[in-house]
Amino acid sequence: MNSRTKPLQIAVIALLICEVGFCQGFRHNTNKVIAVNNAPQTAPALAALIERVRLAQLANKNLRNYELVREYRISGEGHNSIQADVTAALDFSPAKNTYTVEKHDGSPRGTEVVRRILDHEVESSSAKSKTDSGLAITTANYDFSYGGEAILDGSPCFLLGLAPKRKDKELIAGQAWIDKTSFEVLRIEGDLAKSPSMWIKKVHVAITFGDVGGNWLQTSLNAKADVRFIGTQTLTSNLVDFQTPEEVAQKSFAAHVPGSSAFRQHP
Repeated sequence: MNSRTKPLQIAVIALLICEVGFCQGFRHNTNKVIAVNNAPQTAPALAALIERVRLAQLANKNLRNYELVREYRISGEGHNSIQADVTAALDFSPAKNTYTVEKHDGSPRGTEVVRRILDHEVESSSAKSKTDSGLAITTANYDFSYGGEAILDGSPCFLLGLAPKRKDKELIAGQAWIDKTSFEVLRIEGDLAKSPSMWIKKVHVAITFGDVGGNWLQTSLNAKADVRFIGTQTLTSNLVDFQTPEEVAQKSFAAHVPGSSAFRQHP
């Protein structure tokens, strides 16, 4: 691969992932889905379901001052692909969002891609909440259809078909799994409504969510892109640690108390 091709590859993959990211943590797992009932639902019932989903998202938007540790893996097919593993810690606080790359292995280009992903994430997390995101499951972004019921990893779910209202790089044409009890989004899967680049023919994403420390966060991401002249590139991002606001506050307090194991002396 010549010197002119390398920057293009980095830009393509970075753009792909930045547009896919939900700005939260992830844990990848193999989801077992069992269809239960595909009978259509009436419009009034569908409208009520969508409203419950909106309220569930709204209730989660104020989580602040927490820390995540994530593992990222970039892989591809063929000799032109990027291969890299990166572990990063992200600190989200009302004052400022930051991150630290704790470990990296493989292609330096892959580490650069992950850094661009993290830059995008901390910036966008500061600017808007999940319910303001282009990926929010709302009537402003999607037309919905009812797909029946299913079991996802043992949890009974409603299935919502997602039809983006516009060609947008942050919208997904596919399906959402909605927990029947909490009305939280458990999983979203489908194709980006618009390719993030002329170099990318198609992007398929699968995103899962779950309870993490009493908070409803993303727990996995798998994004697979068909990139022209390069082949298939895949990103996975997995949540490996989470600290609650209370744990973050305790650690911050201990770091400033002389005699504490967390206290740091500054020159």
